[in-house]
Parts: sequence; structure tokens; C-alpha cells
Amino acid sequence: MLDIVIHDSDHPTVEGDWGWSSYDTKEIWVKKDLPNLVKAHVTMHELYHVRDPIFDGYWKRELRANIYAFSAAPIGGVLSLILSLFTSYRRKFYFNLFKAKK
Repeated sequence: MLDIVIHDSDHPTVEGDWGWSSYDTKEIWVKKDLPNLVKAHVTMHELYHVRDPIFDGYWKRELRANIYAFSAAPIGGVLSLILSLFTSYRRKFYFNLFKAKK
């Protein structure tokens, strides 16, 4: 079994990011000021990334991680979507992400 370390964090790697992970070190960072249900969803999303050895493109990996996270924490997923739609810094984060990853 993998030894995965999950950290509560104040500092995102990119402004607006709620979670991030390292496949190599098996570490996950999740913003600690998120609502608990959202935090559970983000943690499941990042947990998928640290276990996924297939690097077949950014959007394919994100889709798989989101499917996994929604199946594990569906209410947190819906809340994440709502907060992302109605929070300006998250909209800006996704706008910049889509621009960079197109």
C-alpha cells in the first residue's frame, strides 16, 4: 500500500487552486479553509492523482480524477462546482488554466 501524506495548507501553488499533489512524493496539499464537504471532494480528487500512473494528457487525468472524486464525495463535488461558479478568484483560476492548457 502507498504511504500518502495529506497536508492542510494555507498556500496554494497557484492563486485559486484548492488542492495539489505530487505523484513522485505521494503528497497531497488541500487548502485548510475550505468547507469540510468541499475539502473531502478535493482530497479525493488529489488522492486519485497520486495513485494514477497514466500521464496521457492533462484533461484526461483531470476527468478521471473528477469522476473518482464525484463518486467518493458527490455532495462536496456539487458544492465545489457552485463555489467555483460564484467565486471570482476561482473563475479567474479556471480562465487562466483553460488558456494555458488548450
